[in-house]
Amino acid sequence: GGGAGGASAFEQAVADILVTGWAEKGPVSALLMEVNCYKLAQNKSFEECLSGAASAMLSLSFDPEDASPVKFLTRLKAQLLHWEPLLSKLAPAPKEEAALVAALAEAIAMPGNAMPGGPEGKAEGKASKEKADLAAFAAPHFARILKLLFDLETCSEEGLLAWRARAEAQAEA
Repeated sequence: GGGAGGASAFEQAVADILVTGWAEKGPVSALLMEVNCYKLAQNKSFEECLSGAASAMLSLSFDPEDASPVKFLTRLKAQLLHWEPLLSKLAPAPKEEAALVAALAEAIAMPGNAMPGGPEGKAEGKASKEKADLAAFAAPHFARILKLLFDLETCSEEGLLAWRARAEAQAEA
């Protein structure tokens, strides 16, 4: 993964594929194929794909001009529903579901982490501020995000428990 320094180039590329696909209203099945081919070509893990997907979903859900918790969670729910076919392929079991939750937690907890931004210099500064704004805004709502993942069956109880055990083990290390 990208670790404490933010997203890897691979994770950023996956996020960009999804953000572009959303903007262009590309079929999810075609985007899944694109992500999977890229994963295979780069010899990467499902976990790294999920990190990019989490980044994209959060980025697409956060509108700094309209940052109410209800609207953010409504937009995130729409993202989760839209990307469900992709998420179910990338996270078919509790281990991968735990990786998705961990990726969401990391993106929210770390300002400047993993959000798609523009390639230009000015856009980079603006994107960095939006990343920090998203992290500061979304962190207090993480429990609601977990409930949303569970309610939509994006993440099972086993997946949430696996994430918790993984987080506790990392905290002790």
